[in-house]
Amino acid sequence: MSADAPMYREEALRARVGQGLGEIVLAQPPATRWWVALGLVCGLLVLALLLGGQYTRRVAVAGQLLPSGGVMRVAAPAPGLLQTLAVREGQAVRRGELLGTLSFERRAEGRSVETGVTELLQRREDSLKQELERADTAESDERAALARSVAGLRSELARLDEALALQNRRVELSEESSARYEALVEPGHVSREEWQQRRADALDQRARAGAMARERAALQRELASRRDELALLAERQRKQRAALERDLARAGQEREEAEGRHVLQLVAPADAVVAAVLVEAGQSVDAGRTLFRLVPPEDPLQAVLYAPSRAAGPLKPGDTVLLRYQAFPFQKFGHHQGTVREIAPAPVFGEELLNIGLGLHPQLQKGAEPYFRVTVDLPAQALDGPRGPAVLRPGMLLEADLRAEKRRLIEWVFEPLLGVASRW
Repeated sequence: MSADAPMYREEALRARVGQGLGEIVLAQPPATRWWVALGLVCGLLVLALLLGGQYTRRVAVAGQLLPSGGVMRVAAPAPGLLQTLAVREGQAVRRGELLGTLSFERRAEGRSVETGVTELLQRREDSLKQELERADTAESDERAALARSVAGLRSELARLDEALALQNRRVELSEESSARYEALVEPGHVSREEWQQRRADALDQRARAGAMARERAALQRELASRRDELALLAERQRKQRAALERDLARAGQEREEAEGRHVLQLVAPADAVVAAVLVEAGQSVDAGRTLFRLVPPEDPLQAVLYAPSRAAGPLKPGDTVLLRYQAFPFQKFGHHQGTVREIAPAPVFGEELLNIGLGLHPQLQKGAEPYFRVTVDLPAQALDGPRGPAVLRPGMLLEADLRAEKRRLIEWVFEPLLGVASRW
C-alpha cells in the first residue's frame, strides 16, 4: 500500500454513509417563497416610508374674532356709578356722540360733596354774570349821561358864540360912537361929560365881551373834558368788562372741572357700531372695567391667535391654519382653512391676555409663557351650517391648529438616539 492511498476503501465509505430509507431531502412548501417575497416587499415599503414619508406636528392655539380695524373699548377711569345709558347694542354712533354718563359722587351727612361744590361755583358764576350785566347797564347810563352833557355843552357853546358875536358888534358900535363924540368935544358941539359917558359905555361893552369870551373858553374846556371822559369811559369799561369776563370764564371752568370730577360723559372715540353694552344704568363699576365695545362699521373680521414661541417660530405669512369656532361645533360645521397674514414681532404675557378676555382660556393657562399675536385672514365671514348660514361676530372665541414642525418619519424614529449621541 502506498503512502497516498486512503485507509478505507471508497466502497466501504459509501456503504457506511448510505441509509436504508434513502437520502435526506429538506423540502419547503411553495407558499414560503411567497411569504418571504411579501415580507421583503413590506420591509422595502416600510423603509421607503421611513425615508420618504413626512409628519407635521401641530399645536393647538386659542384666539378670537376681531374686526380688521380693531375693537374700541370704553372703560371707566375710576370707580363710580353709571347714571345714564344713551346707546344700545347694534346702534351706529358718530365720533363724540354720548354713550353714557358716569358719576363719582362722594356723600357727607347725607349730601353730595361734589354737588355742594358745584352749586357754590354756580352761584359765583351767576353773581359774576349779574355784575357783568350791571356793569353793562352802568356803562350805558354813564355813556348816555356824558353824551347828553356833551350835547348840552355844544348847544350852550353855540348860543354863547351867537351872543358873543352880538356883543362884539355892540363893542364896535360903542367904540364908533365914542370916537364920534370925542371928535365933537373940541368944537363944543357936545360936552365932555357926554363923551365920557359914551366912552364908559364902550368900555363896559368891551368888558362884557371879554367875560363872554372867558365863559366860552371855560365851556370849551368843559366840553373837551367831557369828550375825554367819554373816550376814557370806553377804555375803562372795556378793561372792567374784560376783567369780569375773565373771572366769569374762570368760574365757569372751575364749575365744569368740578362737574367733570364727579360726572364724566363717556363719548365714542370714532365713528363705530356699538358691539356690546356691558353695564346697565344705575350699576356700580370699578376702575378700568370695560363698559362699551365699539367696532368700525362694515369692517371685515379676522382671526387673532395667540401662539406660544414653539408654534410661532416656524410660522410665516402665507401659511395655512385650521380654524374651529367654539360657537359652531366642528362636528357640524367642520374645520375652516385660514391664511396667516401677520406675526407680531413682540410677545404678550398672561396679564395682557386677561385684559382682552383670553387669559382664562385652557390653551393659555400655562404659566408665564409668552405668546405671539398671529393675524389670520378668514376664508369667509359666515359659515354654511345645517340650518343655513351662520354669521360670525366680533369677540367669538376659536381654536386653531398651527404647523409647528415638519420632519421625515425616520428623523422622528431616530430622534431619541440622535439626542443621546449628541450628548456624548
